[in-house]
Amino acid sequence: MKIVQSLALLATSFAVGCGGVASKDQAETVPVAGTVVYEGQPVADAVVTFHGGPRQAVGRTDERGRFVLRTYEAGDGATVGSHVVTVTKYAGGSADSGDEPVSMEAAMNQPTSPGPPENVLPQKYADPAAGTLVLEVTADGENDFEVELSD
Repeated sequence: MKIVQSLALLATSFAVGCGGVASKDQAETVPVAGTVVYEGQPVADAVVTFHGGPRQAVGRTDERGRFVLRTYEAGDGATVGSHVVTVTKYAGGSADSGDEPVSMEAAMNQPTSPGPPENVLPQKYADPAAGTLVLEVTADGENDFEVELSD
């Protein structure tokens, strides 16, 4: 009987220690989604970050420019309140290396990297200190934002 009790206690301790129970320190979040558009076109593969609150919320746009934010787990959204929003999309350098496997010989014959990846969106949307975009997340609102970027 003591072995069963010990195993039960060990299993409970392991589950709690491995995130089985939500932390009381986590701020409450609400679902947040949206679309990113630049020059009238949806922006795919951009990173959208809501700064503010105890922790950033982040999402990546799909081919239609749609994103869903995550703070602690997929789809949980962002905390209620005002958020400075940044949007970045990097291309070039090692970011454009592709998913295709390359043989060792092909890799040896490729030119050296053209340098670090560059943000292809206006830089004013990459700096949270600039405060270019500010959105309000509400507890009882839809929180589905159209993020329109311009030069």
